[in-house]
Amino acid sequence: MFEVQRYPKRLEHLINQWTTYRSLVLNRMGAPDLRNEEEKRFLSLKGHVAEDLTGLTLWLPPALAQETQAHQRGITSLMGRYPTLFTDRPLDEQNRTEFERSWHDHFLYFNRLKGIKPDRHGGEPRAMAAASQVYIPPTGH
Repeated sequence: MFEVQRYPKRLEHLINQWTTYRSLVLNRMGAPDLRNEEEKRFLSLKGHVAEDLTGLTLWLPPALAQETQAHQRGITSLMGRYPTLFTDRPLDEQNRTEFERSWHDHFLYFNRLKGIKPDRHGGEPRAMAAASQVYIPPTGH
């Protein structure tokens, strides 16, 4: 029950982390004065985003499982494309545009979750199992 009440704050924290991730990729990747502390922060931030997203989505209604899984895969893929800030140069225009488009799709999804009421049973093992199953509609045979 307490976790359900914390859902809005955890979601807001995740959105803030996701915004910080964007800023680091666009403003610090390939920077000539990049420091090891920034790289450590970047890697830690990516880990926290992955962890917080997983924890948060356990509280979503099972009806959102398929969409949520797609966003989790997309976020993991996006973060995996940029494993480090230590690169030869910043993103070129095409990669920057692609990054921003993908990042923004997930940003909108996170903000859409603000309107979703958390599932009271989301942390229970049976609910987690139900949320991990993909709905396959019956065939018309």
